Amino acid sequence: MRIRNIALGGSLSLMLLLAACGGQSTGGVITEGSSAPFTLAITAPFTLGASYQSPSGITVLSLQVTVTGAVLQPGNVSLINSPVTVDLTQLQTDNGLLAAVNVPTGSYETLVLTFANPDMTIFDGQGGTSNCSTGTICEFQPTLSASSITLYPALTLTANAPAFVELELDFQDLLLTSSSLNLGALTFLDPPAVQSDVEQIPLNTVAGVVTGIGSNQFTMTMTNGESLSVIVTDSTQFAFPSKVRSASKFSCLAKGQIISTDMSVLGSGAVQANKVTFEDSSGDPAIEGVIVAIENTNPPQFSIVIHGESPDTNGIDIGNLAKVTLEAQTNYLVDSDGLTVPSAYTFGAASDLVVGQEVLVRGNSVQVTAGSNSSIAISTNQLILRQSQWTATVRLVNQAGAVFTLDSLPDLFTTLVPTSISNLYATPSSQTQFYFIGPTSLGSGVPVTVKGVVFNNRDNAVGSPSVIASVVVGAPNQQQQGD
Repeated sequence: MRIRNIALGGSLSLMLLLAACGGQSTGGVITEGSSAPFTLAITAPFTLGASYQSPSGITVLSLQVTVTGAVLQPGNVSLINSPVTVDLTQLQTDNGLLAAVNVPTGSYETLVLTFANPDMTIFDGQGGTSNCSTGTICEFQPTLSASSITLYPALTLTANAPAFVELELDFQDLLLTSSSLNLGALTFLDPPAVQSDVEQIPLNTVAGVVTGIGSNQFTMTMTNGESLSVIVTDSTQFAFPSKVRSASKFSCLAKGQIISTDMSVLGSGAVQANKVTFEDSSGDPAIEGVIVAIENTNPPQFSIVIHGESPDTNGIDIGNLAKVTLEAQTNYLVDSDGLTVPSAYTFGAASDLVVGQEVLVRGNSVQVTAGSNSSIAISTNQLILRQSQWTATVRLVNQAGAVFTLDSLPDLFTTLVPTSISNLYATPSSQTQFYFIGPTSLGSGVPVTVKGVVFNNRDNAVGSPSVIASVVVGAPNQQQQGD
């Protein structure tokens, strides 16, 4: 789906067998001196009942693995130069890019992927796991099991002809238990026909820091720590606040800026920027995460599970729990990524915070305490509301899909303070992208994954959580995109 990331602590090898049509070996002939662009991506399409709550009551807030190697055989052709960390919970409405390189042409029989450092952060709402006490959030390292998968037909690369392969992860098969992961849930999508200048997958709302500027190109370090080279074209849009820059264009981009980008991975493997949005230039680290608790304190405080940071801050990793303190005169911003947000939806005070919101926190002060009582404390004077994604069930539809209500929410919403949230009001628009389901196909009991900006108010009523939807994903067996 191309829409819009052994023993404990060890590594596992996953052998992906590439056989020819009819199952015969191609002989593994590699052509010296010629190459072809090769792109490897990963996604996790919607699966019925997944909801990141398997077993019952477990809400997976972060689930990351590190891809330490991706090697084509024969020839021992490595696709990655350094380990790539992927947060698997972000892949139901987003794609993960693992590799985009030129490789020698020829026929390959196997692709060996190696993984390490699995890490999971969950909320246990009903006592469904031995890893956490009921009603708590905890981070631990699950075990991984190896498996073998066969891809048909053989992978044959010809000179200058781009190739694109996507791994598909089934979450329902992945989460066998709360502490055991089965990467045998990885399968291959059939390789599509590829054109060098045509988008293969989008990479949307990717935050990071600009680390270099070139000719029609810039380099950014994303919040997962990976570096990415991005090209710009005449059609690339730039969005800078007028108080920051008098114009919005490529020349306004500078090293050290925190940006959010919508990008396309082309058949050639190049990553092209479609839109670049300025976020910050204070020089302080940007720490992204999902709000999991809000405290009635003075000054206001809330907790997040970290989904990324940029630049790197010692002692902070994806999946960590951190407490954020809002300083006086905190600046509240909304990164809607072009979505039209009705004026009734506001984000300008601590009362507008709610669990389930994804935020980008300016780390004015970051204190990390190591040891058995480790903790992360962040003080901020700028908070940017960004898009998050959640799986739930449609309960009520009004106006032919113009507004619909979601219930059967993850226990994160229904259990955690400050209030029990039993439903979310979802508002799509002409900008909303529908996959495997159309707006008029939304009906009571239909499971969907919705990505969008979550607000704690609707029609000026605080405490009525709502989501302005950018992406709605249904089960693949429900319907093709649209109606």
